Amino acid sequence: MARRGTTVRSDQRYTRVCPCPICGGHSRLQKGRGERCYGFLSADGKWAHCTREEYAFSLALTPGSNAYAHRLNGKCPCGQIHGNPPVRPLRGRDTPPKREVHRQSYPAIAADGSTVATHVRIDCEDGGKEFWWERDGRKDLGGLRVVDLPLYNLPALRKADAQARVVV
Repeated sequence: MARRGTTVRSDQRYTRVCPCPICGGHSRLQKGRGERCYGFLSADGKWAHCTREEYAFSLALTPGSNAYAHRLNGKCPCGQIHGNPPVRPLRGRDTPPKREVHRQSYPAIAADGSTVATHVRIDCEDGGKEFWWERDGRKDLGGLRVVDLPLYNLPALRKADAQARVVV
C-alpha cells in the first residue's frame, strides 16, 4: 500500500489506455458524471488505489492519498476479488492516438519581440485536454525553467500606460 509521503510516478496513474481496475475510471473522463478516478497503481503492482467511494465498501480512506487501497491478488479487504493488476503498455506503443478536435498556441514573447517558447493546448474528441511547452521545434523547454519565461503578452504590457493597473 502507499505510505504517507510516498511519491506517485506519472506511469502509476490511471489513464484512458490503462484505467482503474476497480472502477474503470481515470482522470481524463468528462466532468460531472461521477466517473473520474484520480487513483494510482502501487509501485509493487499489488494494490489499486481508487478514489471512488462507492467502490470502497468497508475500506477506510488511506491517509495521505485520498484513495481506497484495494488488494489486486486474492481477497481484498473490501470483500471483493479484483484479480491481477492491469498490464501497462509501454509508453508510445499500443496507445491509441488521441483524436484532436482543436489546437491553440500561446507564444511566450521576449521584450525584443522574439518567441522564446510556445505553450500548446489541444482539446481531444474524448473530452480530454493536453498541454505542453515547445521550444526550438521540440516538445520541452530545452533546459529553460518556466519561471524564467517572459510574462505572458509582454509586448502589450510594455506598450501600456505607466499608470495602468496590471493584474498578475
